[in-house]
Amino acid sequence: MSKLQVDTIVDKEDKSAPTFSKGAIVTGVTTSTTFSGNLTGNVTGTLTGTASGLAGSPDITVGQLSGTNSNITGVVTATSFSGSGASLTGISQVGGASSVTFNDNVSAYWGTGGDLKIYHDGTNSLIRNTTGYLELQAKASEAGVNIVPDGTVKLYYDGSKKLETNAAGIVVNGGIYLDGAGGTNAANKFDDYETGTFTPVLTSASGTPGTVHGDTHGKYTKVGNRVLISLWISREKGSASGSMEITGLPFTAASLGATQWLGSYYWYIPGSSATGAHYGNWVNSICGVEEGGTTLKLYYIEAAKEQADAKVPNWDVVSGSYYMRVAHTFSYQVA
Repeated sequence: MSKLQVDTIVDKEDKSAPTFSKGAIVTGVTTSTTFSGNLTGNVTGTLTGTASGLAGSPDITVGQLSGTNSNITGVVTATSFSGSGASLTGISQVGGASSVTFNDNVSAYWGTGGDLKIYHDGTNSLIRNTTGYLELQAKASEAGVNIVPDGTVKLYYDGSKKLETNAAGIVVNGGIYLDGAGGTNAANKFDDYETGTFTPVLTSASGTPGTVHGDTHGKYTKVGNRVLISLWISREKGSASGSMEITGLPFTAASLGATQWLGSYYWYIPGSSATGAHYGNWVNSICGVEEGGTTLKLYYIEAAKEQADAKVPNWDVVSGSYYMRVAHTFSYQVA
């Protein structure tokens, strides 16, 4: 085996590095401070150290690159990514030519603690919030839907709350329109509903009626400007005398220019010994609510008489300890 040992190799004119036209085969380590020129052919083995300015036409293909950091200013295209991606930083946006796709049960999280989660479970699409409330906004600072965990859901119009759920049901701020025209017909606005009880009082022109029996009661249902009344009164005569009427209606009657006539009422005087044509069961009776009032006016019409001849019933037809009973169900327009 031949062996050549030299300190320096230069060209014959001692001006530059020599040229090896037939090539050079080195089986050991080649150390150089720089490499200049085009590298063609295949490079096999392990490349270690620092490389800069790698370029090729059309491509440079390698099996695997490993290192501490890679700084790439252009586009990186890959068919797959392996790893958790937990340490990826500096990503300001995620985008694609058409979409970003997540498989079923693969979630997208937002927030440092993963507070907001969006995913599809194969059947349904779900948005889950774990901190504070979840709010959908049509634009900055304008709430559209607000959802509070274990609590209320609120719906807004132009930032103004219109509907809210609670443990009892729903609360509506504004009216419910049943006009099929987008809420433009005020006559079809449903904005008032109420039910309750009241205490009707059978009064007298003079003296004081006696004991009110326990079955006396009054109930009402109000829808819009109309109220439905159901009442039952049973009261002893006491020292009462003169005309009678019922006070204590829960709502003031509307001013319509006339009394609102409300049909016949039922009245009964058990065991009365008084004379007169206007007592007994289902006599000719009529009642009404005067405009702007809360009193039910009672009248009776004698046989063969007209409504214009109506009279006011009188406690004087009730004798001794007997009592007066009045029952009626009616509705009237309120103010």
